[in-house]
Amino acid sequence: MFSNANTGSGKSYTMMGSPGADEGGIIPRLCDSLFERIKVQQSPPALTYKVEVSYMEIYNERVHDLLDPETTRRSLRVREHAVLGPYVDGLSQLAVTSFQGSKVPNSSLTTPA
Repeated sequence: MFSNANTGSGKSYTMMGSPGADEGGIIPRLCDSLFERIKVQQSPPALTYKVEVSYMEIYNERVHDLLDPETTRRSLRVREHAVLGPYVDGLSQLAVTSFQGSKVPNSSLTTPA
C-alpha cells in the first residue's frame, strides 16, 4: 500500500485512523479483513498462512524503517533485484499473527511469541 500527499494532508490519519477511535484507517481495516479471511480459510486447517509486514516512510527522498526505531535515524537504500524488482535494503519484515495488541510501533500488529 502506498500513500503520497503534502505534509499535513491527513495521510497518517487515512492510513491508521485515530488512536482509540471506533473506525480505523485503511491499514487496520485491511488487516482485520485479511486475518478474518485467514481464520475462515484455516477451518479446517487445510492451508497455513504466513503474513509479513514492513512499514516505511519516504520523506525528503530518504527512506526510513518505521518498525525499527534504530534505523529511523539513517536512510535506507532502494535497490533493484534482477528477478524480484525494487526493494529496500535492510527494511524490517516482521511475521505477524493478528492485528491486536501494540508490540509494533505506530500500529497494533501482534508478532508471534
